[in-house]
Parts: sequence; C-alpha cells; structure tokens
Amino acid sequence: MDVHLTNPDLQAKLDRWVTETGRGPDELVEDVMAGYFDELARTREQNSPQKAKHTRLEIAAVVIAVLAFLAAAWQGYISNDTEKRQLRAYVGVHQGGLQGLEDSHPIGVGFNFINHGQTPAQKFNFIGVIDLLPYPLPQGYVLADAPTRPPHDGVIFPNETPSMTGWTWERDKIDAPTKKEIISANPKREIYTHGVATYDDIFGSHWRTEFCFFLNPSSSVRDANGNIVRDKDGHMQFQFVPCLGYNKVY
Repeated sequence: MDVHLTNPDLQAKLDRWVTETGRGPDELVEDVMAGYFDELARTREQNSPQKAKHTRLEIAAVVIAVLAFLAAAWQGYISNDTEKRQLRAYVGVHQGGLQGLEDSHPIGVGFNFINHGQTPAQKFNFIGVIDLLPYPLPQGYVLADAPTRPPHDGVIFPNETPSMTGWTWERDKIDAPTKKEIISANPKREIYTHGVATYDDIFGSHWRTEFCFFLNPSSSVRDANGNIVRDKDGHMQFQFVPCLGYNKVY
C-alpha cells in the first residue's frame, strides 16, 4: 500500500526508511504509531489526574487522526487497485483446433490467446503437452510438467485479430488402436492437454494461467450403436472441457 504524507520532509524520511529497511511504508507507519501510543500510555501513568484527562484527550485526537489517515490511505489503495484491474491485460486461453485424431499424424490441440483487457500483455510465453491419462481423472491426480522450450516473449494487444495461436502435441506416440479407444462412447483413457501461459501487464505484475482440458467423449452425436455421426463435411465433432480444479490464474 502506498503512503503519501503532506509534509515533504516526513515523506522523504519515510522513503529513506523504506529503502534502507526494505519494509513497506504502511509497516513503518504502524510501528511509529504503536511507539507513540506506548509513550502516551507511560505519560498517562506518570501524570496527575488532571494531566491524565488531558492525555486521554490527546490519545483520542491521535486515534481520530490515525483512523482518518488510514481511511484515506486505504481509499487511495482501493482506487489504485481498481484502476489497475480496469486497465491491465487479461489473456484468455481458448481451445480452438484439433488434428491427428483420425490419421497417422501426431495429435495436436490448438489454442487461441486473446487479450480481453485494455492494455498489451508483454513477455507472453506458453508451454503445453498432450498426455494419455485415466478417464475420468482420479481426484488429486498430479499432472506431469509440460516440456520446457525457449521463451519467445510475445506481445498480445487487446482483442487483436487474428489472435495469437499455439499448439500442444502428444508427449508419447499414440497409436491407431488407442485413438479408436479414446473416441469410443466409454473410454478408460482419454487425451488431456495441459500447460501454462505467462505474461506481464504494463504495471509490472506477472501473471500465470494454468490450464487443463480433456476430450469429452460425450460431446459427439452418436447413433444407436454408439458410432459417431459425422457432420455434413464428413468430420467428427468433439468438444474439449476444462478439468475441474486444474485451471488457475494467479
């Protein structure tokens, strides 16, 4: 939280203390006020009843002043935080492609990365992979990390067209019989695509989106025998669904 004092000399001292101690300005102000209250309490114990009454008035005045100061500082913090939330980049991870499921090529899942915010997302990077895992995924299952790759530090502008794209690919070769299994009506295993997208906003904050989607076998239209009904162009229709508990932004 930023603390701004009306007295420039006090502000300079506060800034120096922050630099030298590595502590936040709000922490330092709290320490100073705590010491001031302790001193007033000792003064109250040493003074006469008449002076003690005067001391209580001083304490009350200080409390009111401190509360007013904290209220103003908190309001400034909220205002600043709200402004950042309104202006910063928000990059969404949208699944938007699938290939290799019906032929001998590797399976790939495509993604579109769309900035829904008001300002550019900087140093954007993305890693992901496709794994063949149990279906449904057991509770608490730990996903293996996606393979690393050199950063490309891209920039995504707000609602740019066309959007930035990326693909994930199968970690291990998935053969033809397994491909038939995962598109069946009741598979024991399914393909999961998961990974991490990271970027910085213009305010210097770093953001990380962890994502995980699985091919939903119930999303396809099937005939009475459980076979997939193709669309007018002869394609199978599939839907990828987010895995509960595995999609996080922080």
